[in-house]
Order: sequence, then C-alpha cells, then structure tokens
Amino acid sequence: MSISWKIHGNHPKRGAVLVLVPAFPFDHRLWLSVCDGLGEIPTILVDNPGLGSGTYPEHDICVFADDLVNLVKTLGYDRAIFAGNSFGGYVAQEAALAHPDFVHAIALIGTKAAADDPQTRAGRLEKSITALASGEVEPFRQGAKNLVGKDFLANDPTREQMLYDLTSNLTAEGVAWCQRAMAARINREADLAKLNIPAVVMYGMEDPTSPLELSENMANALHTQLQVIESAGHLLPLEEPAMVSRQLRRLYSKIQ
Repeated sequence: MSISWKIHGNHPKRGAVLVLVPAFPFDHRLWLSVCDGLGEIPTILVDNPGLGSGTYPEHDICVFADDLVNLVKTLGYDRAIFAGNSFGGYVAQEAALAHPDFVHAIALIGTKAAADDPQTRAGRLEKSITALASGEVEPFRQGAKNLVGKDFLANDPTREQMLYDLTSNLTAEGVAWCQRAMAARINREADLAKLNIPAVVMYGMEDPTSPLELSENMANALHTQLQVIESAGHLLPLEEPAMVSRQLRRLYSKIQ
C-alpha cells in the first residue's frame, strides 16, 4: 500500500525535513494554515490510513510510522522533525522511538503518551465494528466540531462547515483502522524520557479529549516547557496556526 502525502516549501531532497501528521478524522488539510507560516521549510504533509492513504492490513501505528520514515528517507532526507496532532502525535512518538538516528526533533500537539483506559479502548473497538458494518462515517464528521474551543466556532459561524468539509475524505475503513490502531497503543510516557532530542509539547486548555496532566507528563519526560494555549481546544493546527508554525520554525532551526 502507498502512503498519500503532499509537499510544501522548498525541497532540496537532502538535509532536514518537517513531517506533519494530522489528527483523526482529518487528512493533511488540517495543517494548511500552519504551512502558511512555515515559509520555505521543506515539509511533508501526510494522510493517515483510510484518509487518502490506503488501509493497512495490520492495525498498528508502529508499522505506519516505520513506513513513513522509510518514505521520507527515500526522498533523500537524512533527518526529520516529526510533528503530530492527536493521532498524529502517536505516530510521531513511535517514529522518534524506533528511529532515533533519523528523527532529530519532535512536536507533540494536542496529544498524549498515555495508553487508553479500558473503557476508552473498548469504545474504540466498538466504533470500528460499527463503522465497518454500517459504512457510516457521519457521526465522526459531525463530531469534529466538538474538538475545538468554544471561541473558535463562536467567533466565526462558517468554521463549523469548514471542520465538516475537512473530514470529507473519511471512509469507514479509515475509521476502523484508526480506532483499532489507537486502541492497541501502549503507554509511552516512560519511553519518551529516553529521547534526547529537541521537543515541543502544546496543549489547549479547552481540549475535551485529554487532561492537562497528560501533556505535563510528556513535557517533563522530554525536558521541555509545556506550551499552554488558554482559549483553544484539541485542534491547535486549526485554532492557533500562527503559534504552531512559530514553534515548528524554532524547532527546525535547532536541527539545521
């Protein structure tokens, strides 16, 4: 199966590259506003399995991360920053842990290293079964609006439709793959402490999916200061793209 990806910026096909992995249930378009602030930094925007990329037979984020690293290497780059929002953060962690010689910096944005609790895990598996049986993705598309902070929608009513449109490539197979892969994750909080690389951890105080403590744990493990955005939710690349791009530019400068 092939990974679907897009490019932004200047691509010399050598040196360092920035890899952006989106949240579920979005594709690479989640990052487009961030790219507006990245200038000519070589950047690869990735689609997750079932959202542009094909679906892997094995529901394993580690396999996807490995294949993504191999793809970037074949493009000629010798080091990378992996940045991920939510699901994308899980991918970024696995890439950095499995390929410390290649992933030289990491940005974890609205994500966590802790594994799901049993109830959440069971819910993910049930959602995967239901999606495949019914072919229905509408609840996930409609639910995208619940991931952002209250001001994001209140300040611009058209943003609810924008969120819906950004999930237009979602498939039932993509729902099932991502839900099963997330359910299978293991706790990586202790493992992150093994990484001796520049890191950014960002958290929106109105994030409905994860408590502040879990982002604090990641920042402590990575020996970096947690960046907290008061009036934002889970989707920081959409809600605060200028802040995200500024942090990514600083991170990129550290591995040049």
